[in-house]
Amino acid sequence: MKTGPLSKTPTMLSILLLCLLQMYSCKGTAQVPELGEEKPVEEETSNYRLIADIETDASVFATDNLGHIYLAGKDGEVLKYDSEGKELFQFSDFNLGDVHMIDASSPFNILVFYRDDNVVVFLDRTLQETARVDLFLADQPQVNAVAVSLDQNIWLYDPLEFSLKKLDKAGNVVYQSPNMSQYLDEDFEADFLLEFSGEIAVGKRGGNIFRFDLFGGYIGKEDFKVGKGRLKSIKEAFVFVNESDELEAYKPLKSGFVGKKTALPKSDDELLDAMIRKNHLYILRQGKLSIFNFE
Repeated sequence: MKTGPLSKTPTMLSILLLCLLQMYSCKGTAQVPELGEEKPVEEETSNYRLIADIETDASVFATDNLGHIYLAGKDGEVLKYDSEGKELFQFSDFNLGDVHMIDASSPFNILVFYRDDNVVVFLDRTLQETARVDLFLADQPQVNAVAVSLDQNIWLYDPLEFSLKKLDKAGNVVYQSPNMSQYLDEDFEADFLLEFSGEIAVGKRGGNIFRFDLFGGYIGKEDFKVGKGRLKSIKEAFVFVNESDELEAYKPLKSGFVGKKTALPKSDDELLDAMIRKNHLYILRQGKLSIFNFE
């Protein structure tokens, strides 16, 4: 693990955090542009301090609302770190393949999706397995996107029936939405799924994001594009890496969206994903996860 010197990068990270993470309650700030408006974005210079580099072959990571980090390597192992990069716990099952996604929305009920095996594993805060759902046995043979639900069950998108389904930890379908194909793009394939502020967001990298209520009722289609990683959330804001390798955050409003975006620290290594938690910025690149503090 290595620490580094203070670096400066053009960013509006502090504005993004102040406005989005405090629910846009700040007063006296400039109006933020709604999605799709061609308005210049004010930038400022913030100081990034590299706290740690974690060497990893992970292509998937997640953070929880307590600041913990979860890394998944290509051998199916999941490692948990604190916000400073200290390893805390690990989970491994070498009978399973690569981890496709980790959902740490609930830090005491972590969902790990092994897509190639069509298996969902739930872990507690110490990464001890608490439940396992074989989606083949649950008669869900073709699943690409899952998420943990607010009631600690599983949301998934079924591409064969064009519907959202909620499964309990025994693999039983406890809710299924109506067919949603009339709202989705013709070539739609779900890459990610998220329960968010009483809604379900489902989307495809580089494609549109579709929003539904918890009963499958259509809310709308949004054209912001996830370029790397998956769609995530902080409180009531969507967060994602766009196709220009910038970190964006959008908060839904009744009249549309307000949003901010920020440039990430430059590197020659390939960017895989990024996330903000409190005053920490986490960037996963090929070969390492970097943890920054910022002012």
